[in-house]
Amino acid sequence: MIQKNKSYNILQNFVDSNNSDTTDLYLDENGKEISEQRALDVSSTLSQCQNLISLELFFYQGNIGDQGVIYLATALSKITQIKKLEFSLLQNKFGDIGALEIASGLSQCLKISSLSIGIGSNNITHQGYLKLDQCLSGLPNLFTLYCYLRNGEKLLKSQEILNCKNIKVLTLSLECKKKEVVQHKLKALKIKRLVKFRIILC
Repeated sequence: MIQKNKSYNILQNFVDSNNSDTTDLYLDENGKEISEQRALDVSSTLSQCQNLISLELFFYQGNIGDQGVIYLATALSKITQIKKLEFSLLQNKFGDIGALEIASGLSQCLKISSLSIGIGSNNITHQGYLKLDQCLSGLPNLFTLYCYLRNGEKLLKSQEILNCKNIKVLTLSLECKKKEVVQHKLKALKIKRLVKFRIILC
């Protein structure tokens, strides 16, 4: 019998459990406990969750570097039935390599229709954000996108996003200066197929 919903605030409990039949999964832990080894342990278990349709993964204010993101992205690439993903790695320690791996993992999740992503306060440059934009614009079923953006983030700024045909509903949750809020708004409104747009100020 498939167990529909499982929630873990202590990741070791997730690692030690059988989650192969889970369809809806919530993982949330923050702080220094979120290490490369923890990312590896979680990713190994996550890779076995082949029936996942919805995943909420919040690992923030941790010590996940590029290698840890590689583990997580590899696991993500294996849960190809997923349709809804909420993914936050705010305030960790990865850069463009990690961003490229996230893009690579997401690109295998072709059924995703709703995505929430937060990857600010890391070491990602323009090149990393460009690859993520290319990935998002290439997900054929991505209809609803929620982005949490902080000061200086360059996500959703490329020509690929402006010309994308998939994203129809966009929400920007912004924690940045007023000037950047205006810039984000003006850029987002240029997305050609956008039907619904809103900004949330944090």
